Amino acid sequence: MHQLKTTNDPLKDIILKVGYMDTPNFIRKFKKETGYTPGQYRKMFSQSDSIGLEPNLEDE
Repeated sequence: MHQLKTTNDPLKDIILKVGYMDTPNFIRKFKKETGYTPGQYRKMFSQSDSIGLEPNLEDE
């Protein structure tokens, strides 16, 4: 989650760095835990950071 918020590294690179070998499996588990895909999560934080707000994860 931290890398998605603070880097522009490709998702595939982040997934390998955190120890997953299977991208679809990581995406499925990430969404189960957060309610968002990694891409949605990154986009949500990049938009909120640009206006200085923290997103309300419960509203989405």
